[in-house]
Amino acid sequence: MTLIVCLRNKAGIVLAGDKRAIYEGSMHKYSDDQVKVVRVNKFVALAAAGDGNDASPIFRIVAKEAFDGDVDVVANKVSQLVFDFQKKFKEPEMSVRVQLGLAHEPRYAFIIAGFTADGDQRTYTVSHENIRPQEKDECWSEGMTNFAASLIAETYPKIRTLKQLSNLARDSIKLTSKLSYAVSCNSDVIELSYENMKCEVV
Repeated sequence: MTLIVCLRNKAGIVLAGDKRAIYEGSMHKYSDDQVKVVRVNKFVALAAAGDGNDASPIFRIVAKEAFDGDVDVVANKVSQLVFDFQKKFKEPEMSVRVQLGLAHEPRYAFIIAGFTADGDQRTYTVSHENIRPQEKDECWSEGMTNFAASLIAETYPKIRTLKQLSNLARDSIKLTSKLSYAVSCNSDVIELSYENMKCEVV
Protein backbone atom coordinates (compact mmCIF):
# COMPACT_ATOMS: atom_id res chain seq x y z
CA MET A 1 0.00 0.00 0.00
CA THR A 2 1.41 3.32 -1.02
CA LEU A 3 0.73 6.92 -1.87
CA ILE A 4 3.07 8.50 -4.40
CA VAL A 5 2.51 12.14 -5.36
CA CYS A 6 4.13 13.93 -8.30
CA LEU A 7 3.56 17.69 -8.64
CA ARG A 8 5.02 20.02 -11.26
CA ASN A 9 5.00 23.70 -12.05
CA LYS A 10 7.34 26.28 -13.57
CA ALA A 11 9.53 26.18 -10.45
CA GLY A 12 10.27 22.47 -10.80
CA ILE A 13 9.09 18.99 -9.87
CA VAL A 14 8.30 17.33 -6.55
CA LEU A 15 8.11 13.55 -6.13
CA ALA A 16 6.96 12.30 -2.73
CA GLY A 17 6.01 8.99 -1.15
CA ASP A 18 4.81 7.75 2.20
CA LYS A 19 7.02 5.33 4.17
CA ARG A 20 4.67 2.57 5.37
CA ALA A 21 5.44 -1.07 4.68
CA ILE A 22 2.85 -3.61 5.80
CA TYR A 23 4.17 -7.10 6.37
CA GLU A 24 2.53 -9.79 4.30
CA GLY A 25 -0.18 -11.70 6.11
CA SER A 26 -0.82 -9.10 8.82
CA MET A 27 -2.36 -5.64 8.73
CA HIS A 28 -1.14 -5.13 12.29
CA LYS A 29 2.58 -5.49 11.59
CA TYR A 30 4.20 -2.63 9.74
CA SER A 31 7.16 -0.28 9.64
CA ASP A 32 7.31 3.40 8.76
CA ASP A 33 10.85 3.51 7.40
CA GLN A 34 10.36 2.12 3.87
CA VAL A 35 12.16 4.21 1.24
CA LYS A 36 9.92 4.52 -1.82
CA VAL A 37 11.41 7.63 -3.44
CA VAL A 38 15.05 8.12 -4.50
CA ARG A 39 17.00 10.71 -6.44
CA VAL A 40 18.62 9.02 -9.43
CA ASN A 41 20.71 11.98 -10.57
CA LYS A 42 20.39 15.76 -10.90
CA PHE A 43 17.80 15.34 -13.67
CA VAL A 44 15.63 12.51 -12.34
CA ALA A 45 13.86 10.98 -9.32
CA LEU A 46 12.28 7.52 -9.04
CA ALA A 47 9.42 6.21 -6.88
CA ALA A 48 7.84 2.79 -6.42
CA ALA A 49 4.23 1.88 -5.73
CA GLY A 50 3.05 -1.63 -4.93
CA ASP A 51 4.82 -4.49 -3.16
CA GLY A 52 8.01 -3.17 -1.56
CA ASN A 53 9.70 -6.58 -1.61
CA ASP A 54 9.09 -6.83 -5.35
CA ALA A 55 10.38 -3.32 -6.02
CA SER A 56 13.52 -3.59 -3.86
CA PRO A 57 15.74 -5.41 -6.41
CA ILE A 58 15.10 -2.69 -9.01
CA PHE A 59 15.73 0.05 -6.43
CA ARG A 60 19.04 -1.52 -5.42
CA ILE A 61 20.26 -1.78 -9.01
CA VAL A 62 19.34 1.83 -9.78
CA ALA A 63 21.14 3.04 -6.63
CA LYS A 64 24.22 0.89 -7.23
CA GLU A 65 24.70 1.74 -10.89
CA ALA A 66 24.04 5.47 -10.45
CA PHE A 67 22.19 5.85 -13.72
CA ASP A 68 23.29 8.81 -15.83
CA GLY A 69 21.13 10.59 -18.36
CA ASP A 70 17.96 12.62 -18.51
CA VAL A 71 14.46 11.43 -17.64
CA ASP A 72 13.93 9.77 -21.05
CA VAL A 73 17.16 7.78 -20.76
CA VAL A 74 16.51 6.69 -17.17
CA ALA A 75 12.91 5.68 -17.94
CA ASN A 76 14.10 3.40 -20.73
CA LYS A 77 16.84 1.89 -18.54
CA VAL A 78 14.35 1.16 -15.73
CA SER A 79 11.91 -0.27 -18.27
CA GLN A 80 14.60 -2.68 -19.49
CA LEU A 81 15.40 -3.72 -15.90
CA VAL A 82 11.73 -4.45 -15.23
CA PHE A 83 11.44 -6.41 -18.49
CA ASP A 84 14.52 -8.51 -17.66
CA PHE A 85 13.28 -9.13 -14.11
CA GLN A 86 9.85 -10.13 -15.40
CA LYS A 87 11.34 -12.67 -17.83
CA LYS A 88 12.41 -14.82 -14.88
CA PHE A 89 8.76 -15.53 -14.14
CA LYS A 90 8.25 -16.93 -17.64
CA GLU A 91 10.89 -19.59 -17.12
CA PRO A 92 9.39 -23.09 -16.63
CA GLU A 93 10.49 -23.64 -13.02
CA MET A 94 9.31 -20.23 -11.82
CA SER A 95 6.11 -20.48 -13.84
CA VAL A 96 5.22 -23.70 -12.03
CA ARG A 97 5.92 -22.07 -8.64
CA VAL A 98 3.57 -19.22 -9.55
CA GLN A 99 0.84 -21.66 -10.62
CA LEU A 100 1.21 -23.56 -7.32
CA GLY A 101 0.97 -20.35 -5.31
CA LEU A 102 4.56 -20.67 -4.06
CA ALA A 103 5.57 -17.42 -5.75
CA HIS A 104 3.85 -14.48 -7.39
CA GLU A 105 4.65 -12.25 -10.30
CA PRO A 106 5.94 -8.82 -9.23
CA ARG A 107 3.27 -6.30 -8.28
CA TYR A 108 4.59 -2.77 -8.69
CA ALA A 109 4.72 0.36 -10.75
CA PHE A 110 7.66 2.72 -10.96
CA ILE A 111 7.19 6.45 -11.35
CA ILE A 112 10.03 8.35 -12.99
CA ALA A 113 9.91 12.15 -12.98
CA GLY A 114 12.44 14.69 -14.15
CA PHE A 115 13.82 16.81 -16.94
CA THR A 116 14.85 16.06 -20.48
CA ALA A 117 18.20 17.31 -21.74
CA ASP A 118 16.30 20.27 -23.24
CA GLY A 119 14.74 21.17 -19.90
CA ASP A 120 11.25 19.80 -20.52
CA GLN A 121 9.43 18.23 -17.58
CA ARG A 122 8.28 14.65 -18.01
CA THR A 123 6.74 11.86 -15.93
CA TYR A 124 6.64 8.14 -16.81
CA THR A 125 5.09 5.07 -15.25
CA VAL A 126 6.87 1.77 -15.80
CA SER A 127 5.24 -1.57 -15.02
CA HIS A 128 5.77 -5.15 -16.18
CA GLU A 129 3.29 -4.38 -18.95
CA ASN A 130 4.64 -1.18 -20.49
CA ILE A 131 6.35 2.17 -20.19
CA ARG A 132 3.88 5.03 -20.39
CA PRO A 133 4.43 8.80 -20.37
CA GLN A 134 1.92 10.72 -18.28
CA GLU A 135 0.46 13.01 -20.88
CA LYS A 136 -1.85 14.76 -18.50
CA ASP A 137 -1.19 17.54 -16.20
CA GLU A 138 1.02 18.69 -13.45
CA CYS A 139 -0.76 16.86 -10.61
CA TRP A 140 -0.47 13.13 -10.54
CA SER A 141 -0.53 10.35 -7.96
CA GLU A 142 -0.40 6.57 -7.68
CA GLY A 143 -1.68 4.17 -5.05
CA MET A 144 -4.10 5.31 -2.33
CA THR A 145 -5.13 8.45 -4.19
CA ASN A 146 -8.79 9.01 -3.34
CA PHE A 147 -8.26 11.04 -0.18
CA ALA A 148 -5.35 13.07 -1.54
CA ALA A 149 -6.98 14.01 -4.83
CA SER A 150 -9.44 16.54 -3.43
CA LEU A 151 -6.79 18.39 -1.43
CA ILE A 152 -4.44 18.52 -4.41
CA ALA A 153 -7.19 19.70 -6.77
CA GLU A 154 -8.26 22.43 -4.36
CA THR A 155 -4.80 23.70 -3.43
CA TYR A 156 -2.66 23.22 -6.53
CA PRO A 157 -3.96 26.26 -8.49
CA LYS A 158 -2.71 28.51 -5.67
CA ILE A 159 0.82 27.05 -5.71
CA ARG A 160 3.70 29.12 -7.10
CA THR A 161 6.96 27.95 -5.51
CA LEU A 162 8.81 24.65 -5.25
CA LYS A 163 8.58 24.82 -1.45
CA GLN A 164 4.80 25.15 -1.70
CA LEU A 165 4.71 22.11 -3.98
CA SER A 166 6.67 20.12 -1.37
CA ASN A 167 4.33 21.22 1.41
CA LEU A 168 1.28 20.21 -0.63
CA ALA A 169 2.78 16.78 -1.31
CA ARG A 170 3.51 16.25 2.39
CA ASP A 171 0.07 17.52 3.44
CA SER A 172 -1.73 15.22 0.99
CA ILE A 173 0.16 12.22 2.40
CA LYS A 174 -0.57 13.27 6.00
CA LEU A 175 -4.27 13.70 5.23
CA THR A 176 -4.43 10.28 3.62
CA SER A 177 -2.66 8.69 6.61
CA LYS A 178 -5.45 9.91 8.90
CA LEU A 179 -8.03 8.19 6.74
CA SER A 180 -6.16 5.07 5.63
CA TYR A 181 -4.14 2.66 7.77
CA ALA A 182 -2.17 1.68 4.66
CA VAL A 183 -0.41 5.05 4.38
CA SER A 184 2.14 6.51 6.82
CA CYS A 185 2.14 10.14 7.94
CA ASN A 186 5.91 10.06 7.36
CA SER A 187 7.12 10.84 3.87
CA ASP A 188 10.17 11.34 1.69
CA VAL A 189 10.09 14.32 -0.65
CA ILE A 190 12.52 15.02 -3.49
CA GLU A 191 12.66 18.40 -5.23
CA LEU A 192 14.00 18.77 -8.76
CA SER A 193 14.67 22.38 -9.70
CA TYR A 194 15.49 23.34 -13.26
CA GLU A 195 17.37 26.41 -12.04
CA ASN A 196 19.57 24.31 -9.76
CA MET A 197 20.09 21.80 -12.53
CA LYS A 198 21.29 24.52 -14.89
CA CYS A 199 23.71 25.81 -12.28
CA GLU A 200 25.17 22.31 -11.83
CA VAL A 201 25.49 21.79 -15.57
CA VAL A 202 27.30 25.11 -16.00
